[in-house]
Amino acid sequence: MAASLEYTQYRYGSENELQRLGVWRFPGDDLGELSSTTRPDKYWIVYIHGGAWRDPRIDHSSIIPTIDVLLGGGTTWPPFHRISGFASLDYRLSSHPDFPQAEDGHSVPAFSLRAARHPDHVLDVRAGLALLRRVLSSESGEDPRILLYGHSCGATLALQVLMGRDALRSAGGDKADPTVQNEDGKDEVPLPVAVVGFEGIYDLPGLNGRFSDAYRGFMSAAFGTDESVWAAASPALYQWRDRFGRRRRGETMRSETNSDDGPVKRESREECPLIVLAYSPEDSLIDALEIDNMEKAVREGGLDVLAYRDLSGEHDVVWKNGWGIARVLLGAIEGLERLGKKREERHS
Repeated sequence: MAASLEYTQYRYGSENELQRLGVWRFPGDDLGELSSTTRPDKYWIVYIHGGAWRDPRIDHSSIIPTIDVLLGGGTTWPPFHRISGFASLDYRLSSHPDFPQAEDGHSVPAFSLRAARHPDHVLDVRAGLALLRRVLSSESGEDPRILLYGHSCGATLALQVLMGRDALRSAGGDKADPTVQNEDGKDEVPLPVAVVGFEGIYDLPGLNGRFSDAYRGFMSAAFGTDESVWAAASPALYQWRDRFGRRRRGETMRSETNSDDGPVKRESREECPLIVLAYSPEDSLIDALEIDNMEKAVREGGLDVLAYRDLSGEHDVVWKNGWGIARVLLGAIEGLERLGKKREERHS
């Protein structure tokens, strides 16, 4: 259970109170070497919460139901042997009409203000992941293997991490991101070994159109009113082949021509992350076309994909009870093991 773990909170930024990162570690006395971050077959489970980029009621503690299921004997095999620990990120939020901050003419301190606009959200996630990498690397001497997952807009953000600086450029221009560069100018944002999206928002203009413009309010608050920005920031509309996919004969990948292509530049498909997508048919807020279109986009981009369309419950039930998320995360770990064996066979 989460209460049995050692919890530490870190700050990755000083502009806003939401620029924080929670980390849950196994007590060393209880698990000994099982909690070691240096084990090559273990993963840090890292969460990005949802809430339409603006809901102040949802924060990094929403990972706790999933931790409780994973560690509470509710799964078919003990996850301790594959999990080094857990982390969860908060990030600056956009404004929400149901939770106004300025009342009676009083101004809101910038440290507490919820007025983020893309790419602020993903910049925060990148900075949080870079800090997590530095913290864990300083403890173990090695880079952590991160399994990154997100729910709803958290799934959007997780996939935008894989888009690298292209996700920042989607806001117009080349947004500076100095907080996650080391002395050599190289990006410190870790490349996850897998990204798992639950009930994700992957095609912003498409989803809004299919729901009769009902989502324009929160999408405009987060991304502005220019729908071309929505499209450029949408993972399902991104050209994944340019970054990760197999090369066709005579094809040049973007990473070979752009030296500033971000943290996910890769020379070999062997290093590409596993993509896992999960959806509940009972979700009334996100339709099945979102997972369908996202799966198609990454498959056409040449990435390895697992898709689950058998979650149960409404949109927020998925993260509140933790059962479906825990099951899919364990499936993702097993998928990584199978993928690793296949890659070893190809090299043998």
